[in-house]
Amino acid sequence: MTSEFQVSKLDAARRQMETTVRLYFSEADPVSIHTLTSAAYELLSGINRAKGGSPMLKERAPTWVRPDAKNKAKHRLNEAMNFFKHADRDHDGVLDFSWVRQNSYCMTPAGSTGN
Repeated sequence: MTSEFQVSKLDAARRQMETTVRLYFSEADPVSIHTLTSAAYELLSGINRAKGGSPMLKERAPTWVRPDAKNKAKHRLNEAMNFFKHADRDHDGVLDFSWVRQNSYCMTPAGSTGN
């Protein structure tokens, strides 16, 4: 393995998703799969926005959620990602993680990178 190399944001997202797919079909740890997918999604979302692409899942949420439920929907979409990434506010927190609910979200980035 090369100790140093250049990697673009898009290549990093591709690598994360390739690893996610391998983990998923190996029935590996769902927390790791979700964390890698979330990282790839964040990269792809930023790239997509910068290139003027069509809104991805999280950006489309306001169109398919009742106006009074938008904040709750955004919280639910980001809950596991934020829990697995941060410990500044809840270092001893516990999450009721639903792999079934998160499963469809986890495969979203693969088909959402273009206009």
